[in-house]
Amino acid sequence: MNQRQKSLIYQLIESNSYITTKALADSFNVSERTIHSDLNKIEAFLTETQLPLAIQRKKGTGILLSGLPHEKELLKQSLNDPSALDTDNDQLQRMLVFHLLVAKDGISLDELAEKLFVSRRTIQKELTTLEAFFRQHHLQLVSKTRLGTFVTGDETKKRQVLVKILRDMQKADPKSTSLTEFFAQDTVKVIQSTLRDVILENQLEPPAELSSIEVHIYFMLERMKQGQKVTLSEDENRAVNHTQAQTISSQVLAKLATVYPIEFSPDEINYLALRIANLFSVSQAADRFENESQELAAHLIDQVQQFLDYSLADDQLLAQNLISHLSSTYFRLNYGLAISNPLTENVFSTYTQLFLVLQLILEDYFEAEAFYVPQDEIAYLTIHFQAAIERHQHKKTRNYQTILVSEYSRGMATFLEARLNRELPELTILDLIEYSPEMRFEDLPAVDFILTTLPVQHDELPVIEISPMITETDLAQVNKYMLEHIPNKRIKSFDLSVFTNPFLIFPKLALTDPTEILSFMSTILVENDYVCPEFVASVLERDQHSSTRVAAFVTLPHGNPMYVKASTISIATMQQPVTWHGEQIRCVFLLAIKKEDLKNAEFKKLFSVIRYLEKQPERLHQLLETDQPLEILTLLSSYE
Repeated sequence: MNQRQKSLIYQLIESNSYITTKALADSFNVSERTIHSDLNKIEAFLTETQLPLAIQRKKGTGILLSGLPHEKELLKQSLNDPSALDTDNDQLQRMLVFHLLVAKDGISLDELAEKLFVSRRTIQKELTTLEAFFRQHHLQLVSKTRLGTFVTGDETKKRQVLVKILRDMQKADPKSTSLTEFFAQDTVKVIQSTLRDVILENQLEPPAELSSIEVHIYFMLERMKQGQKVTLSEDENRAVNHTQAQTISSQVLAKLATVYPIEFSPDEINYLALRIANLFSVSQAADRFENESQELAAHLIDQVQQFLDYSLADDQLLAQNLISHLSSTYFRLNYGLAISNPLTENVFSTYTQLFLVLQLILEDYFEAEAFYVPQDEIAYLTIHFQAAIERHQHKKTRNYQTILVSEYSRGMATFLEARLNRELPELTILDLIEYSPEMRFEDLPAVDFILTTLPVQHDELPVIEISPMITETDLAQVNKYMLEHIPNKRIKSFDLSVFTNPFLIFPKLALTDPTEILSFMSTILVENDYVCPEFVASVLERDQHSSTRVAAFVTLPHGNPMYVKASTISIATMQQPVTWHGEQIRCVFLLAIKKEDLKNAEFKKLFSVIRYLEKQPERLHQLLETDQPLEILTLLSSYE
């Protein structure tokens, strides 16, 4: 859905009466026919959101969006979701990748254009973009005269990309790009029936994600018909030899061989066995990688404690959960298996600091090895650590601020403060005030209410009087007030100037390629001696692996801390949205942070500022519209 259609929805949400199509056409400077076409797309979008909203069209009267106010508010929220942006181009690229990988031989530009209903020139442009995508997956896109365009590289990697692309297409639009569109239904039914028969014969419970195995088997059949066979290493074959997964794979392929004239090699049997093992059992992973998982779990706990200052060493449940998960992680990393985590994006956005800390620890731990831990794996580890942190925090969700006014000196009042802190941990006492008749409340800090041991009055703030002995009745009275009232919102400050300078802030940057943007920003850091030259390559390499988007239109790339001389944040806003890992980005925070500064209390506020931007679109809009570095610095220096 494009920006005009989103704006049209907003106009319909705000209107409580019918609007004519002519008025809408004039408002957007388009024809009425275009408005009708936009309304059709909006109706399809409403159906996808499953909200009980409807567009009413009455001849001679106009257009009205009918529904309850809270339902319209939910619609607004869905529009802020980056998945609601126009994804036609992303879908085209996925379709291109799919057709290139399933083609038996090279395929011409004209054939691709005909299959995808676009021009030859569009195909040429998209293929140029996809060269980097294939390199990222250790494959190469080749175009040769008379032979056409084709993909070269390891057959196993091609099959993995095929499965991933199909999942991405289904996630982007569940109503299109399904098995029924690409696959022969008779083959799909044979695969499904065979797989389920073998599982039942072995008295196993079918796993929830069985469809992924079905897709792998389908691709196996199709690729083998084309003469494209996999070759596994000795270690990969050894991983599944004499296992139940190998037995199941052999039985499935033996049954399929009676239907299709294909001879399955031992490597093909074990290729499927590796994927089955990932779904059916982690026992082998636990046995095979027990020592490695125990060592890494202990290292992660120790490092997170140092980074974030939490006491987690005695949390046996955390250690047990980490070892169990890391055993499977090692198995997957060793044998090229993927894990899907539908919560990755939400985990990254909600627990950004913890996520990035774990990512940095893992990158450092595996620096000398050929491991790259994907974001889906890190998200699961983040959930384990966040659960442990919450177990140890023992803090209530609300935090109140007060001052304590008493007839005692500050030294004497400290005893009262200690008792209140012990009994009411969700209450913060900002100051101890010795009462005097000349006392001016205007000079006191902003608080939710005032605690006092003697009668005082305030024109605006609630006053709760307690006895100097702080009885159970006093505590109950304060607790009752806090249960019945929400803390006041307070403007908090973030001293961003500690980490950046105006010459490191680039408003309305005209660059449109993510690699160029990161190269430009990180090179400036090198030139100003904030980082070593190697930092540039570490940023680009990190960005190739996965998205660092942390909020709508906001991304948080970072480089290797070992190349950082002085912790710094470089900031850029874009003139136009930039497509970055399939997402629209308008604001870039490039982090060059030393490991020890991740624990810096002031640096931690950056994540609160980003969450505030996500909750306050008008502040984000101000940030994107200004062309003044100092104004950007000001806008990012406060939050609620």
